[in-house]
Amino acid sequence: MNPVFWLLLFIAATAAWFTASGLFTSVGRLLIKKWDKLVEDPENPKENEKIKTLGEKNNE
Repeated sequence: MNPVFWLLLFIAATAAWFTASGLFTSVGRLLIKKWDKLVEDPENPKENEKIKTLGEKNNE
């Protein structure tokens, strides 16, 4: 094949990589935030904490 074709293909792949690299970081942050919310504290869900604090306020 023509060497110019391979050079242009390499340039296009490199340009696509740099354009998409910005998406990788933002998608990664989003997934990490969702993962942290899932595994934060499985034994004490936030709903139970709200119920406990409301119950404690009613007891005072």
